[in-house]
Amino acid sequence: AKESATGSQPGANTQPLKMKRRKRRKLGTSRSDSMRNEIGGWKGAKPISGTCAKIEKSYFRLTSEPDSASVRPLKILKKSLENVKRRWMADEDYEYAKDQLRAIRQDLNVQHIMSKFTLEVYQTHARIAMEADDIEDL
Repeated sequence: AKESATGSQPGANTQPLKMKRRKRRKLGTSRSDSMRNEIGGWKGAKPISGTCAKIEKSYFRLTSEPDSASVRPLKILKKSLENVKRRWMADEDYEYAKDQLRAIRQDLNVQHIMSKFTLEVYQTHARIAMEADDIEDL
């Protein structure tokens, strides 16, 4: 049996999901806009081109447009994700991994990068959160 968008069996009430979609349409936002606004606090319309070369960078909530020197480009973000995975496998320091993954997601967000790599970052974050029994961060 095929499951519905809410994860329940066919014929189940999908009203909450439909209401969310309707609300987004009414507000003129898409799911990607909603996701973009949830991460980091800054709601900029134009993408920032990152120039930061640091592999490790702590997460901080943005309250204004970030400086491009503090945002890592995609090439560095890929190295950063590999570093997080390697460190997680070595010592399972969840607070470090969570902080680094949030910073990676934020850098992707402010550059408006939505790609297979972005999906990999979110999947990695979810997998590590499950392994750490952090249901709230899923």
